[in-house]
Amino acid sequence: MGDVKRFVVSYGGRFINIDDGWKWLANRTTSIVVRHDITYEELVHKLFEKLNVDRMKFRIQLKFTVPNLNIPLADVVDDEDLQWFMSVHTEAALCVIADEYNAGEHELHVGVEHLSPIEDALCGRDEVEDIVENQIFFSKQQLHTRLQLKALKEKFHFKVKKSNPRSLTVCCVDTTCHWLVRASKIKTSEIFTIREYIPEHTCSLDVRRNAQIHAMSAVIGLHIMRRLDDANQSYVPAGIIRDMEREFGVRITYNKAWRAKEKGLQFLRGTPEESFQKLPSYCHMLTEKNPGTIAHIELDSNNRFLYFFLAFGPSVRGFREYMRPVICVDGSHLKGQYKGILLVTAAQDANLQIYPLAWSVVDGKTNVSWYWLFAKLKDVVDDSNQLVIVSDRKKSIKRAITRLFPFSHHGACIWSIEKNLIARYSSSNVIFLFKRAALAYRVSKFDQFMTQIRTIPPSMASYLERVGISTWSRAHFVSNRYNVMTNNIAESLNSILR
Repeated sequence: MGDVKRFVVSYGGRFINIDDGWKWLANRTTSIVVRHDITYEELVHKLFEKLNVDRMKFRIQLKFTVPNLNIPLADVVDDEDLQWFMSVHTEAALCVIADEYNAGEHELHVGVEHLSPIEDALCGRDEVEDIVENQIFFSKQQLHTRLQLKALKEKFHFKVKKSNPRSLTVCCVDTTCHWLVRASKIKTSEIFTIREYIPEHTCSLDVRRNAQIHAMSAVIGLHIMRRLDDANQSYVPAGIIRDMEREFGVRITYNKAWRAKEKGLQFLRGTPEESFQKLPSYCHMLTEKNPGTIAHIELDSNNRFLYFFLAFGPSVRGFREYMRPVICVDGSHLKGQYKGILLVTAAQDANLQIYPLAWSVVDGKTNVSWYWLFAKLKDVVDDSNQLVIVSDRKKSIKRAITRLFPFSHHGACIWSIEKNLIARYSSSNVIFLFKRAALAYRVSKFDQFMTQIRTIPPSMASYLERVGISTWSRAHFVSNRYNVMTNNIAESLNSILR
């Protein structure tokens, strides 16, 4: 048994703080035998099996109390942390907390570090929770935010009676009212706990009418944050105004609703600057955990972000082995603070479903940026005379394809040509004939429709010939573009992601 260790595992509980001391309350305890050199990943896998936890629905967090030290719980998140726990396993139990993925509710565990104070303030709920004594908040800001939401919900106004780095006391604006919250830090940590809470209001209703003072854009942003996390639903300022009046009886301006949405998105996703700072480590982890993934960040002469390219390894392998050699490229403008262009490369599988292949973020639809994209695509797509690239009729795209994929064939998107024809001729009969000609499988059928086009507006036939019949006609295309006559699959991805 010298090469193995047995330690206590406690689960189905949570940490609480009593008299500045940490206590774990659990309803199940077991033990586990492991090798002395077990890795963190191996231990997590073993715990999922031992505790019979569905790893598709839950993630687990591992913590333990440090013996003889009254400090916040120690997290076990890697091999180094695990070795620390193993060194004290005879004096401490390994505490396991299971959190459901995307759950509507998450119990607030002391010592469980969430993504941000904002998420902790809401605990994953739209409803504003009540406040109780000994409740834990991971920062003073989180506590103050919760109080503001409570005041807005219950329609009262409070003021700060005492505030310093170690304590916070708030009371009702009415000096005769007994409502009070007093909180302070737990020793040297940043964690605040409520020491005293008097929930009863003895003030008059006239005093409690001034709750709108707490309807700041940041507070509203916190309340609506989870509603913004739905890519299939657009939560516009008008909807925020309507919901605030319905839920809180508070009328806000359009400008405040817009700022609240911006704040909510910032709380949900972080700031753009934070995202750019995390991009290198994100790319590193993607390439480490997803073999074959290609991720590249291009910097300018001032060592600042310029271009970004990403192609997931599974997508690359799937395209090379199973997809038809037809790809579509398209770009759309990003609406964030730093703008830019999102370039998407996509294919189509046998079920006619969109198959994402690669993404790129550049500064504009320029010759340099398109050339850079196709240079990176050479690591993803092999050049051959079977390869077809469908896009708009931009000269910069055609120039890059000609130089970097000389054996491939460039097909024009017939929808972009159709839009040009609508702008030039605005005749439904002409557009109908063009589409029939473009989609015709046989040259004889194509010639039949082109003859009719030449008899209606001769200038249109000349325009289509200048575009290049072999780029938009299925019958005259030198390779096989199958049913992919437009780059709509790339545009569809862009409309979702931008």
